[in-house]
Amino acid sequence: MANGGHTSGDAVVGVTVAFTVLAVISTSMRLYTRIFMSQMGGVDDFFIAASAFLVVALTVSMCLEVKYGMGQHQDNLTTHDNMWLNTWFWASLWLYYLSLFFAKLAILFQYRRIFPQPTFRKLNYALMVFITAYSCWTIFSAIFSCSPVSYFWMQGIDPEADGKCLNRLAVWFVNAGLNIFTDIAVTVLPLPVIKSLQLPKRPKLALMAVFCLGGVTCIVSLLRLQSLYAVSVSEDISWDNPMAALWSNLEVNIGILCACLPTLKTCIVRFFPRIFSSNRGTSSAGGVRTIGTAGYTRDSRKKKRDSIGMHFLGRGPKVAEVYEGRKAELETMGGTQIRPGSAQGSDSDKEEDGIQVVTVVQQDSTPALRVDSGRSDTESTRKLVREFPA
Repeated sequence: MANGGHTSGDAVVGVTVAFTVLAVISTSMRLYTRIFMSQMGGVDDFFIAASAFLVVALTVSMCLEVKYGMGQHQDNLTTHDNMWLNTWFWASLWLYYLSLFFAKLAILFQYRRIFPQPTFRKLNYALMVFITAYSCWTIFSAIFSCSPVSYFWMQGIDPEADGKCLNRLAVWFVNAGLNIFTDIAVTVLPLPVIKSLQLPKRPKLALMAVFCLGGVTCIVSLLRLQSLYAVSVSEDISWDNPMAALWSNLEVNIGILCACLPTLKTCIVRFFPRIFSSNRGTSSAGGVRTIGTAGYTRDSRKKKRDSIGMHFLGRGPKVAEVYEGRKAELETMGGTQIRPGSAQGSDSDKEEDGIQVVTVVQQDSTPALRVDSGRSDTESTRKLVREFPA
């Protein structure tokens, strides 16, 4: 590999801070959605919050590395700067491994909440155990890479410092290989289960695409290898470390974003309802006519429904009878022409004693989900699928 680990300190600060802000915002939105909107907070939310907290600390440590000379030649730095640069470099190593560990646990516990299949859960638990075991090693090897620990930041600075360190090239590349393997395993683990769901093609592909976004983390991990090699064999760490620091920070932040993505749509719709509004006035679900709501916020739709005595948010058929004088108002809901239908979804009108009877049937647009074994999926899976447009 080429010895290409250098970039400017300003680039490290700009990229790491920007992606950390995105990760913190997405985590905050996830926590708000899960705890306050859905009131279904779980252990996966705790782990993702811990990972976000640690990645903030990781970004701070990298910015302090830049402050003390990362991106400059080591010979141009003072003894004081070299010592603090190496100190924050040491801190960034175990913060990186710890934050990455919590992000992966958050994703796996999220899988456990969503997918109830026994075989899947066994594989999920096995992967949790493996990730926990290898992460304990990576964190331990980062903290105690030198004996005594202080030798990590004193070597080459204090002539009287005496100690020894692990082989950086061997340790860091073993850790990187295990990390890439677990990234791939976490990404592909839910795909067979999603594929087995009896869903329309579009929502199934949408679900698979969301979970496959974890593959972006794998790509970042692979791109990080070249810069990792550069710093592991370098005699001028302050000059060759910036790219490795940048890619490491990106890897954790993108992992957090991928973990939060499946829960963000509900929160986005809450504050920006027009983003996911449909342009179609009517749609058909299982042969039953439903009413679109393009161009309406949640509050305006509620007022419109209440004004004509109709409620569309529950499950099962909801029947409303309105007088002829209110028919025009009903027909213009959602900005499109709506023809009344019978309970069977026909377009025929009924006249009874001069009163126009309009029957509107509202059904859940998501069909019942079943895996190939014929076993019904849980409500958690249904809720996940309903987060994506059909």
